[in-house]
Amino acid sequence: MNLPYRINLEIVLDSLSASCDQSGASSKRQAMSSSSKKTPTKSSTLSDSKFPASQKAKRKRSPSPPAATTPRKRCTLCPTKRDRKTKMECSKCSKYVCGEHSSFIYAVCNSN
Repeated sequence: MNLPYRINLEIVLDSLSASCDQSGASSKRQAMSSSSKKTPTKSSTLSDSKFPASQKAKRKRSPSPPAATTPRKRCTLCPTKRDRKTKMECSKCSKYVCGEHSSFIYAVCNSN
């Protein structure tokens, strides 16, 4: 388990031994003095991490590649039951049409 910050084990062990040892006030004073030590802050430990800044930038997610477009699309005028695929596309309206409907689309697009 990786923690985002480092733990000073001496401070933890001193505080645990102080809480378990109820024998005298001297151990409590030692625990108090050891717990007053400064622990490293999150910002200081992040700069000292294993990876330099250049590698952190490389670890960012790269954008996913665009979806591959299929060269053949369904004719817009044929019923879906026929499922006619074609490569012909009208340059004006950018609709895909099969050979059967290409003359019809040509007449409609030229009139507009």
